Amino acid sequence: MKKVILFIASAVFVSGIMSSCHKSNKSNTAMDLLPGSWKGTFVAVDSNNNNILDASEQRTDPFNEVYTFNKDLSGTHTYTIGSTTTIDTFSWTITQNYTYLNITYKGTTSPLRIDYISHNDLTLRNSATSPVSWTKLISL
Repeated sequence: MKKVILFIASAVFVSGIMSSCHKSNKSNTAMDLLPGSWKGTFVAVDSNNNNILDASEQRTDPFNEVYTFNKDLSGTHTYTIGSTTTIDTFSWTITQNYTYLNITYKGTTSPLRIDYISHNDLTLRNSATSPVSWTKLISL
């Protein structure tokens, strides 16, 4: 009887440890993290062409930009120039093993490299421009 009780107690203890160490099924890929609204915090242009995001090249986002990425792969880009606020719509996809965000606007697709993404921060690199430019966004 003591062995049965000890066995049951051990089984309960081990199953408790196993369930507390179980990894979350929540994924952290760009496809999971991107949906939502993101506000531009700074833009940067690689003026010295060293392919590095230098602090001296950063400037506050002058257009008060907000990107909204919907789960249905549609989105909006809201920005202000002077006193005029514009809202454009686009579609988006993530490609190349979650490293590129492709935004399609009016038939033209712009591939943006995802340099960094978390629940709160997003840094995109546009290598199609010369020199290279970056946009840093924070989650709203």
